[in-house]
Amino acid sequence: MPLVYIGLFLISVSIYSQETKEIQADKIVVIEGKKNQESQTNQKFISGSNVEIDLESSKNRYTSLPEILEREAGLRVRSFGGLGSYSTLSIRGTNPNQSRYYVDGIPFTNAQSGEVNLADLPFDNLEAIEVYKSGVPFGFTGSSIGGALNLRTMKPIKNSTRVNLGGGSYNTGKLSISHSNTNQDKDFGYTLFALTEKSDQNYSFLNDKGTILLNTLDDTIDRRKNAWFERAQGSGSFFWDWKGTEIKLFTDVNHRRLGIPGPGNNQTEKTQRKYTKYTAGLSTNTKEFLFEQLQLETRTYFTTFEDTFFDPRSEFSSGRTNANTNSDTKGFQLSPTIYLLDYYQILRFSMNAEKEDFRRDRRNSDHVKLESEPIRNRRHGNFQVEDEIQLFQKRFFLIPSFSYDDYQDVFEDNGRYMNKTTKLFNPRLGLLWNIYQISDTKFGLKGNANRASRVASFLELFGERGQILGNSNLRPEISLNKEIGIFLHTQFYKISSKSELTWFRKNIQDMILFVPNSQFSLRAENVDRAIINGFEFSQILDWRDWKGKINYTYSIAKNDSESPALRGKYLPLRPVNEVYSSLQYKLYNFDIGADFTFIGAVFRDRTNEFVNYLPARDLYGAFISYSFNKKETGEDWKLGLDVRNITDKKFSDLIGYPLPGRIWYLNLSMRF
Repeated sequence: MPLVYIGLFLISVSIYSQETKEIQADKIVVIEGKKNQESQTNQKFISGSNVEIDLESSKNRYTSLPEILEREAGLRVRSFGGLGSYSTLSIRGTNPNQSRYYVDGIPFTNAQSGEVNLADLPFDNLEAIEVYKSGVPFGFTGSSIGGALNLRTMKPIKNSTRVNLGGGSYNTGKLSISHSNTNQDKDFGYTLFALTEKSDQNYSFLNDKGTILLNTLDDTIDRRKNAWFERAQGSGSFFWDWKGTEIKLFTDVNHRRLGIPGPGNNQTEKTQRKYTKYTAGLSTNTKEFLFEQLQLETRTYFTTFEDTFFDPRSEFSSGRTNANTNSDTKGFQLSPTIYLLDYYQILRFSMNAEKEDFRRDRRNSDHVKLESEPIRNRRHGNFQVEDEIQLFQKRFFLIPSFSYDDYQDVFEDNGRYMNKTTKLFNPRLGLLWNIYQISDTKFGLKGNANRASRVASFLELFGERGQILGNSNLRPEISLNKEIGIFLHTQFYKISSKSELTWFRKNIQDMILFVPNSQFSLRAENVDRAIINGFEFSQILDWRDWKGKINYTYSIAKNDSESPALRGKYLPLRPVNEVYSSLQYKLYNFDIGADFTFIGAVFRDRTNEFVNYLPARDLYGAFISYSFNKKETGEDWKLGLDVRNITDKKFSDLIGYPLPGRIWYLNLSMRF
């Protein structure tokens, strides 16, 4: 045993004689022996603050990815409008471009802006959402200051078909169909899915005419224009267990057309966007490769998207208004795991090679191609090592690891090639201590300390012609992250309880911001620092037919730069307090529930001016559903009604982009 762990041994020796056969931390179950241990898309982050959101019950209601995420502690969604609008996610007070996104382990984040629109992500074909608030888990490529999201698609089950038909406010409608099946031996299966959805989103809002608090006499109630969207999605996955190797093929096509409404005091009428993304991935998992102690996982993936912007009247932009963007990403990942259980260790390795190409054409108002921008590409190599050390009969886990990233960025400008090389080394130390575990009760502690980073995006490095100047000397953003938390999972008197309390701190250096370079241009610079402190509390209670949940986040996110005008100021759009609670009751075939959301006051600018102060808001929602079960045939039909923002409050996350008031949805789910 390494000397560095002797001290930990002495501290914990009192628990050495206690027995345990299973240790579970959030998502990951570590079971004695190798053959029973599950490994799904390399989810081995047992020391982290992980949340797995099971979406089975959500399929009976009309909901969306942003609505599901904003219910969780430490997550904050910012939207430019209602359903289908541009939305981003902030994890523990970090910027949206400081988190990474995956679909079945396939990277979704693009190098152009680094920011992901939640409305572009698949949702209805998912089985679960995995939220990693402690950073990127081992086996997923890249590093993240904020955290990571992995969207896990549905697994095949025996001969099951589900049809969802929903509709509601603002001419909203959705139809989805899924079918899955397996053979008798369950070593082959498939899942097919198709969806279509549309909405006008022409809700009423308070138009302040751009004079927020200075002049309220000119305020009027107007109706949102050009906020419509249409989307269609089709996906399929195929599973095959061949001679001890699990093989999965996944493919997905997502197409969206939508209006770009512009700010409330200057709405557009004809500005549109068309977005199509194709994703394909092939993964394998061999539990005994070459010898019994070696497990080998591979992943090969390809993604491509086309994003077309139409602004024929120059309502949203000026100059050469239309554009057509294409991006391709291809990659391969190899992840061997060596089980040295006789030495109380599991060694994990992961190697990834990836290339992303970005192309854009500038077009006129008739969408005729005028010029092609220089091609930009990024080559990314990633190497990770993790050592899971199991002590005291698997009651104490110590997990040191590191990740090494090599980025090679190339940008062509008038026949000249600009190159940018960035190398990142990010170590991490995690621990999990199951202090007490007996029967249905488990109490423990877990924590992490790590160095995380974000490499500059293409937009920051190479700029945008005529508007943003490139800066190839940008340094990566660096954050020193720490967290420690306790958890208690127990059952007593038919009450199931799960409680978690976690303290976290992020010290972010060299934050990249766009600063004025002249009257008409911006330039990205490493000019900002931030310190984010806070804690999260989560409580889930199940008692007979009652289910209750409460999530609370307290976070102080302040600027730590050297500028006297900014130092000590709150970061924009970061509330100090956030609360989400829900209560659900099952009465015969009825499910009745209500929820409450509180979002604290925020400033919408860096200098915390009073004119940009946004007061706290509270939202109320309710739902009811009725189930038509036919046990003799296995059919399950559910009809549900959802009402959100019952008090019809008018508010917005961002200046000029109002959110909808009261919304209702009706949904019929049929499974047979």
